[in-house]
Amino acid sequence: MTTDHTAKRQARVTLGRARLDLMQLAAHGVERGRPLMWRIDALTSVIEQADLMRAELIAAAREQGISWTEIGQNTGMTKQAAHKRWASPVRSESTDVDTEPLW
Repeated sequence: MTTDHTAKRQARVTLGRARLDLMQLAAHGVERGRPLMWRIDALTSVIEQADLMRAELIAAAREQGISWTEIGQNTGMTKQAAHKRWASPVRSESTDVDTEPLW
């Protein structure tokens, strides 16, 4: 099994667990008679954590040399949009510009 295949499998397992957690959170809120706004707040917290995790994974992908094109394709956006959303100031020491052109 390749490393890429293993990583994708682990990501699917993690996503499956997150979905289960969300379903349990929603059910728990209903069972406990929690107000709708409590459930919205809880879901917002989960989404924020997922966004942070995705940003960390994208940073790791860039460190491994994965292109903005591939990241964009895997996140449903253009490479320019992906770069704008997740790029940290990764600069070349000699030119002080991004190492990958966006066009």
